[in-house]
Amino acid sequence: MMAFPYYSGSLLGRNLPDKAMLENIETEDLIAYEFELEGMTCGGCEKYVTDTVYNLEGVLEVSTSYENGKTIVKFDDSKTTTEAIKNAITTTGYKVKGMKKINSKTASRNSNIE
Repeated sequence: MMAFPYYSGSLLGRNLPDKAMLENIETEDLIAYEFELEGMTCGGCEKYVTDTVYNLEGVLEVSTSYENGKTIVKFDDSKTTTEAIKNAITTTGYKVKGMKKINSKTASRNSNIE
């Protein structure tokens, strides 16, 4: 923990509750965006971005790949915005180079980010 004090908490695995149920999110109404990031170099970076974005209200799924420099976020746009997601990513120390809306039906936390 002392080697990476800034983000060491996000490296520890934890079981997260079903956010859709807790926040009354209608999964049919979710939208998805792909964010292109700059600066991630390892799995710790990946986990830190994922955990930070996931903690935003209305965010249901986050999938991040440091190898491809991308984060896919599925969220309820009545509860959060792309600007709030961008700001959350920026607080982790990484730069958002771009973003685009993608099909929320095919975007999944379990899918490979290309």
